[in-house]
Amino acid sequence: MLMAGSTDDEILDYMVDRYGDFVRYRPDFNERTWMLWIGPFIVMGVGLLIGLAVMLKRTRASETASTQ
Repeated sequence: MLMAGSTDDEILDYMVDRYGDFVRYRPDFNERTWMLWIGPFIVMGVGLLIGLAVMLKRTRASETASTQ
């Protein structure tokens, strides 16, 4: 497309039209790409909650074992 004389913006528009916003290095935040932007934070939050639950369970188990 460069050889045919297309500009960078025309090529980018073609790629986004054909393959979607996911071909961009930094896609715009919209209803189709919100999971790309927010998903990692959701996964991190769930991981932290699981980690805290495991730590609390171990702490309670060790407290119960030491009192018996």
